[in-house]
Amino acid sequence: MYLSLPSDPARLALARRAVRTEMTRQRCLPSQIAAAQLVVTELVANVIRHSTAQSYELGVHRTGTTPGAITVSVATTGTPPPPACVPAQPPTGDVPDGGWGLEIVDALAHRWGVASGPVGRHTTWVVLAPTGAPVPRRRTPCTDAVPCPDPA
Repeated sequence: MYLSLPSDPARLALARRAVRTEMTRQRCLPSQIAAAQLVVTELVANVIRHSTAQSYELGVHRTGTTPGAITVSVATTGTPPPPACVPAQPPTGDVPDGGWGLEIVDALAHRWGVASGPVGRHTTWVVLAPTGAPVPRRRTPCTDAVPCPDPA
């Protein structure tokens, strides 16, 4: 499923509903659907807050490389997003009220990344494990904003 939606906070519920409907149609587990809805909330919030894009394309599809896995993607055209990095260490001291979106995405994802395409197109993609629970992996800190390859 691919759906073009306006970059409007009032329409965020529509994105979550579209994800739930598509994943229910594909007979995904409730835990995987809940994880996908949270991921979409964070990715779309980043589009609204950090880009000049008037709209975005939401994608939900089965991932061919991992049986039962789902890839959720949010693509924009225009101003590049800020570097998609998760700090190597959690913050200490005063904990900020915001800025946790990619921490949440990283915690839920089997894997994720950002791909740049033609004509200023930027896609953030997240692969969710079949259960919706993250697959244990060693965390690798991001050292720069080099785009990650899109999953096959």
